[in-house]
Amino acid sequence: MNILPGLSSSDSIEAFYSKGIKEVYAGFYDSVSEKKWPVAFNTINRRGEGGSFFGLKAFSAAAVKAEKYGMSVYVVFNVNYTARQLPWILKSIKQISKFPAVKGLIINDINLILLLRRQKYSKKIIISTLGANLNAYAAAFYQNLGASGIVLDRQLTALEVLSIVKKFPEMRFEVFFLMADGCFFIDGYCSSLHVQETDKSKRYDLSVQSTLCMDMFRGLGQKKQANKFDCKKMLPYKCNICSLYHLRKLKNITVKIPNRTITNSDGISIIDSVLKIEKELEKRNITFEKFRSFCGRFLYE
Repeated sequence: MNILPGLSSSDSIEAFYSKGIKEVYAGFYDSVSEKKWPVAFNTINRRGEGGSFFGLKAFSAAAVKAEKYGMSVYVVFNVNYTARQLPWILKSIKQISKFPAVKGLIINDINLILLLRRQKYSKKIIISTLGANLNAYAAAFYQNLGASGIVLDRQLTALEVLSIVKKFPEMRFEVFFLMADGCFFIDGYCSSLHVQETDKSKRYDLSVQSTLCMDMFRGLGQKKQANKFDCKKMLPYKCNICSLYHLRKLKNITVKIPNRTITNSDGISIIDSVLKIEKELEKRNITFEKFRSFCGRFLYE
C-alpha cells in the first residue's frame, strides 16, 4: 500500500526512505507571500508555516535530496485565491515545477485549475479535499478538467470510497488516515473545531482530541490501556483506521497522513503503525467486526 506523508524538513527524507516511502507532499511560501498573505492564516496553503518550506533555497535542497532518493514530491497550493494572489501562485508553481522530483500539484481553486490547463501545465494535478470530492460525479468533473488524482473527502466511509474508486481505475485516489491530527472536517482548517471539554477541568483544551488518538500510536500508553481502547467511546471523530480493512488491496489508493503539526518521530511512528496494521491484516484471518473492535491491540502485541 502506498503511503503519502507530509514533508516539512529535508532531514525527514532518509527516515521516510527507510520505511519504503516513495512519495511525499509539501508546502511552499516565501518572503513575498509572507509579507502580503501570512501562511499561518492558511492563505497560501493548508500546511501552514510549520509544515511548509520557506523560500526557494530550502525547497530546492529538499527537492534535490528527494530526487537523490528516488522520491516524488507533490506541492500543495490548496486554498482559494484572489486575483492579486494568482500571479505569485503561478510564478511559484513555475519555479518549483522545474525540479525533477516535483511530479505534480495538489490544488482545488477552479480558477487556478483552468489557468494551468490553459497554460498546458505538464505535471500531474491532484484535487485537494477542498474540492468537495464527495462522490463519483465530482471525480468525473475533475477528470474532465484534466485531473489525474483526487483527495477524497475525510468524512466518506470505506464503502463510499470503494464505490467511487472502482468507477475510475485509472485515477489516483488519496484517503486520509486521521490519527495524525484528528480532524475529519471537510474544510480542514484546524481551529475551534478541535476544541472539547476535558472531564477534569471542564475547560476547553485544544490538545485533548488529538492526544486521545496519538497516545495509542506513539506508544505512550501501557498495554493494559490499549486493551481497553474503544474508538466509539473515546474518540469524537472517526480516525479511518478501520477503512484499511477494505481499501488496502486497491492499487489506486494512497493512504495520506495529514501530519502538518507533528514531529518527524511522530510521522515515522504513524507510518510504522500503518505498515504494522497492513501486515497483521495479511497474516491474520480476521473479520471486519473483530478488527474494528480490537485494531488498537495490533500495535501492542
